Amino acid sequence: MRGHPNPAALRELNLLQAATRELPSEILSLIFEDSIFLNCREPDEDKRWESELPVVQVLGAVCSTWRQVAWSTPALWTDIEIDFKSSDIRPQACLMKLYLENSGELPLSLSLAYEEDMTYPVAQTTLVHPLVDKLIEEALWRVVSLHLSYPPSLSLWLYHASEMASLDRLWIYESRLTRDFELDLSNFSSLSVLDMWGVSGDVILPWNSITRLFLSQIPTEVCAQLLSQCPNLERFEMDSPVFPVEEIEPPALPNVVILPHLETLTWESAGTEWDALVLRCVQTPALQSLWWMEDPFVDNLNPHLATFLQRLPTSFRSLKIKNNSPNGFPLFFLPSNVETETMEFGTFGFSPNVFSSILFPLKHRGDPQSSWPFPKLKQLSIHSYPAWEGPTELPVDARSTIDLVTTMALRAAALGQIVTLQVFGLTLNWDLALFPGPLYGGENLILRVGEDQVVPLWYQQLVPHARLSWSD
Repeated sequence: MRGHPNPAALRELNLLQAATRELPSEILSLIFEDSIFLNCREPDEDKRWESELPVVQVLGAVCSTWRQVAWSTPALWTDIEIDFKSSDIRPQACLMKLYLENSGELPLSLSLAYEEDMTYPVAQTTLVHPLVDKLIEEALWRVVSLHLSYPPSLSLWLYHASEMASLDRLWIYESRLTRDFELDLSNFSSLSVLDMWGVSGDVILPWNSITRLFLSQIPTEVCAQLLSQCPNLERFEMDSPVFPVEEIEPPALPNVVILPHLETLTWESAGTEWDALVLRCVQTPALQSLWWMEDPFVDNLNPHLATFLQRLPTSFRSLKIKNNSPNGFPLFFLPSNVETETMEFGTFGFSPNVFSSILFPLKHRGDPQSSWPFPKLKQLSIHSYPAWEGPTELPVDARSTIDLVTTMALRAAALGQIVTLQVFGLTLNWDLALFPGPLYGGENLILRVGEDQVVPLWYQQLVPHARLSWSD
């Protein structure tokens, strides 16, 4: 009958409750900590908590025992993420107060996200809110990670920088600052990772402590200066640069800027003298990965890129180049002792000679020591980005497809190793009348095509034993 509980369901529920109630508080606390850890790192959104409430509040709402354990487990309160979706920030300030009080003296990760187009009168003269500012000031020494999105004011955070001696990672997503605002972060003495978006003025850093820089929507001249002044950089990524408001002459930098620890360099060119300055002056004796992106409105690669490539060290392993008309000419400038393992070429749109221009140096770099240059090459990716008003995927004719696939299959067979060929934004077409098979070396070639990275049906027919999964 409707309205009456199911006896079997009640018995099962009681058994579950009895099992959890018998767990010692210490064990339950460890389980809660693991649940927080796994949820924060779960890449599949379908498997994350569906509630908009923080996980610790969900746990505390189950029963009084769970609430008591959750409220007395400081590790559950150290990751503070607050979204200020209203100009009235008092409710979020109360929640933040609860986190600070329950986190004990453990290191804190603090993320404050404001709305870009909203004003917050109270927060313009406080760190967050008078209700919680005193607790924040007392906890600044524990903050190891700080994320500020469109903060109403940065001044007070900068004022307290010397008190944040443990701060290791800082994110600033900013659009409220004017170009003449100088962002002085030099008092964050332990800062090693900085991620900035939309900061347009000059930036001063604790130069020697910075090891990772991630810059987006930053003027090109600021990016170049930051790159050249951080001697201990290990990773530098810059994209979507902002063009200078007015033409600015590059500074008189030293003829050589050596970054001895830099392993990863990503640079999106704006077609200015600052890009050429970086290629001419910066030397990277430990570089392992380079991703160079040209201005999509510029047909040719920066001529100084060849000089930069000629200086690459033997540690170099990954090359990615994106421009309006890609070709393999940069490969001719790689030193013969550089054993590149992954290559990626990106283009806007597609023309048949793209494949041949990339394949030619892979066959004939002019190295007499090997019939196949780059014998360590494990992965080749060709990515066609859609034109401004074009289709998302472009068809490739059969002759170009055959040339690409047969060349890479022969290479895999000759070197006796697995080679992966990835093609994004393109649809490869095969004509069995032109090449009916068999495809020598096809078993050693992993082919993935399109945005969904699937194996074409014609390839499965052509190579019955083709590798169909990444784990093969």
